[in-house]
This record gives sequence, C-alpha cells and structure tokens, in this order.
Amino acid sequence: MKILILEDEIPAYQKLISYLEAYFDNEIIHDWARSVIDGKTFLETNTYDFLLSDIQLLDGLSFDIFDSVTFDCPIIFCSAHDEYLFQAFNTNGIACFDPYKTRVIF
Repeated sequence: MKILILEDEIPAYQKLISYLEAYFDNEIIHDWARSVIDGKTFLETNTYDFLLSDIQLLDGLSFDIFDSVTFDCPIIFCSAHDEYLFQAFNTNGIACFDPYKTRVIF
C-alpha cells in the first residue's frame, strides 16, 4: 500500500505514521509533503492508494494541489479546520477527522 501524507506539522506527521504502522503492521510505503509545491510534485510523478491530507500546509491550502493535479485516489482529511468540511467533500474526500480530538466525519 502506497500513501501520500500531506502534513506540515512534524508532530502530527509522526502521530499519523504511528497510527498507520500500528494498523498496517509496518507494511506501508509512504511519501511525505509539507508544502503545496512538494505535494504537486509527488502527485504528478507517483500513484497512491490513498492520501492523508491536512488542509493548511506551509505555503497554502491542500486544495491548491487538488485543483491543479488530476488523480483518482481517495483523500482522508486530517485537520482541525472544520470550516473547509464542505470543500473537502467536493474533492476526492471520503472522510475527515480531527487528529487532535479523534473525531471522524464520514
């Protein structure tokens, strides 16, 4: 399984990795982007089974990536930014959760 993680905060990235490794028994391959520019590069040059995406990245919103790159894998949004919930589901978004509260919205 190959995953792209779009997360600008290092502690949040580390928490996501620990969840993934526990769930998938360390059998995952992943790339990590902290910025819109890096996220676009990864999506343009690789294919993924799914994305874990924060909304706010170092240089903009993850939606800037999704508006400019074509891909067909699902996105699980990991963000405390509830104000972007509807926009998230207008992309390939299939779920949204707040990693700080572990609240899941499907």
